Amino acid sequence: MDPHIKCYPDIGHLAFGPKGKIVISTFIYLQLFLLDIGFLILVGDSLAKLFPNFGYKIGGWRIEGSKAFVILSAMVVLPTTWLKSLGRLAYVSITGVFACVVVMGAVIWVGLCGGVGIHEKGSPLNLSGIPVAASIYALCFTGHGVLPTIIGSMKDRSKGSKVLTFSFITCVVAYALMSIFSYLMFGDQIKSQITLNLPVKYFSSKIAIYVVVILPLSKYALAMAPVTAAIEEIFPLCKKCAVSLSLRTMMVAITVIVALIFPFFGSMMAFIGSFLGSTIALILPCICYLKIFEGTKSGRIEKVIVMGILMIGFSIATLGTYFNVKRIMQQM
Repeated sequence: MDPHIKCYPDIGHLAFGPKGKIVISTFIYLQLFLLDIGFLILVGDSLAKLFPNFGYKIGGWRIEGSKAFVILSAMVVLPTTWLKSLGRLAYVSITGVFACVVVMGAVIWVGLCGGVGIHEKGSPLNLSGIPVAASIYALCFTGHGVLPTIIGSMKDRSKGSKVLTFSFITCVVAYALMSIFSYLMFGDQIKSQITLNLPVKYFSSKIAIYVVVILPLSKYALAMAPVTAAIEEIFPLCKKCAVSLSLRTMMVAITVIVALIFPFFGSMMAFIGSFLGSTIALILPCICYLKIFEGTKSGRIEKVIVMGILMIGFSIATLGTYFNVKRIMQQM
C-alpha cells in the first residue's frame, strides 16, 4: 500500500487527480447523510413497537407512532451534533459488535426457547426480490470506505490482508446465519427489521430492541460530523460559531423531514445499498484499480476478476436502484 494513501479518497486522487477525490468523497458523505435518516427511521419503528399508543400534540397537529419518536430522537441527538470533538461518542460506537451479538442472541433465544420455533414455511425463491436482496447485501459492505484508513493506521501493514479476510469471512457467515435463521422463524412474514418480529412480552426481545435504539442514536453525530465538516471546509463562513450551529441544526432538520416523508426503513436501506453501497464497495474501487494499473503487467486473470466485480456492481447499481425507487414510490 502506498504510504501516501491514508484514506479512500486518496485512492481516487491517485487514480484521477483532485476530481477523483471529490467524487469519492461526495459518495461517502451522501451515504453517511442517508444513513442518519435510516437511523431515525430505525429508532422510530423500534420504539413504536414497544410503545404503540405513544403520541403528542404540536400546535394543532396530533403526532403518533413512529413519527412521534423520529422527532423526539432528533431532538435528543441534536445537541451531540453541535460538538466539535466527538471522542467520547467514538468509544460508544465500539459497542456495535456487542450489539450485533445481543440481537443475534435474542433472535436465536426467541426462536429456540421463546415459543416462536424454527418451522415457518415460505417461498424458497422469490426472483422478483433478488434486486432488493442484492441491494441490502451491498449495504452490509459499505464499510469499504474506511478500509484504507484502517490498514494505514495498523502498526504492521503487511497483516492488513489477513485482517480484512478474517473480517469479511466473519461478516458473511454472520449475515448468512442471521438471514437463514430469521427466515426459518418468520418465513415470508419477516419485516424490514427483525426486531419488529420479536414478541415484546419476552425480556430478551425488549433488550434487543433497546440496544437497536441506543446504538443508532450514539452513532448519529459521528456520521453527521464528516458531512458538516466538509461543508465548513468548502464554505469558511460556516466555521463561525453561530453559522456552524445553524448549519448542523438545519442538517438534522433535513434528516427528520426526509425520515417523515419516506418512513420505509427496508426500502431506504436497500436504496442506499444499491445506489451508494455498490458504488463505494464495488464500482469505484475497480475503476480506480484499472486506472492506476493501466499499462502495467498485472495479470490478465486479475483484470478479468476486477471486470467481473465491476459488472456486478453496475448491475446492482442500475437494477437495484430502479426497483428500490419504484418500491418506495409504491409505498407512499
